[in-house]
Amino acid sequence: MRKVGYLLADREFIGKDWLSYLQKEQIAFIIRIRENALVDGKKGAKVKKLFTHLKVLQGYYYTKARKIYGVQVYLYSNRSGLFCKDLKKY
Repeated sequence: MRKVGYLLADREFIGKDWLSYLQKEQIAFIIRIRENALVDGKKGAKVKKLFTHLKVLQGYYYTKARKIYGVQVYLYSNRSGLFCKDLKKY
């Protein structure tokens, strides 16, 4: 029987129940989350705010797990040049 290496999903596949299930079943996952998702609970910052320091084509990985939707996860983000205001150059 083959085992899944990791699950890659988009922002629609989110929520505490789903992420908890993946962790319980020991399924590694990479999931895009919405920029307005709260990190570390209701009083936490929005994900977007944690990565505002990034320049175009730069990435950042938090080495400490943070809570998203009540589940401990590791966060990574990068800023792509394709989402710049000046798309006319492309």
